[in-house]
Amino acid sequence: MTLPKDIHLNAPARLGCDLSGTTEAMNIKNIQFNMSPLQLTGDGAYKSTGKSSSYVFDIKSNAFSLEEVSKMVPSIQEYQLVGKSSVTAKVASAPQGPDVKGTAQLQGVSANLQQAKLVNIVSAIDFTMRDAAGKLTADELKHEYFYGKKTGC
Repeated sequence: MTLPKDIHLNAPARLGCDLSGTTEAMNIKNIQFNMSPLQLTGDGAYKSTGKSSSYVFDIKSNAFSLEEVSKMVPSIQEYQLVGKSSVTAKVASAPQGPDVKGTAQLQGVSANLQQAKLVNIVSAIDFTMRDAAGKLTADELKHEYFYGKKTGC
């Protein structure tokens, strides 16, 4: 799976958190990111030593409407997403860019892919994504079909 290099969001967003520590080591607690209907919460840490820095965040989303979120991301509007999703993920620094691992729970999802409509085919996704040359790619994508048959991609 490859996402566009430039993702433009058409929605206002709010971010809040509690910070503690120093400029070299910072704890970031009670992260609250709201871009209605998507809400993310979590905790994280940032460390800086010399010319290198690292970070790790654990995040969780609310159950959000894919249709509403796709209205905010022009590059995915053509897929006409329907249904709900919630996500839990760990985002960590890596030499090639953010390393994102987590789970997306899907409910009643359908999408149009190259004029072929897919309805209720996936109920859960485990993913690993890495940023390589400005693109997000899924290194591992495991999915569970709607009827419970597990398989890998």
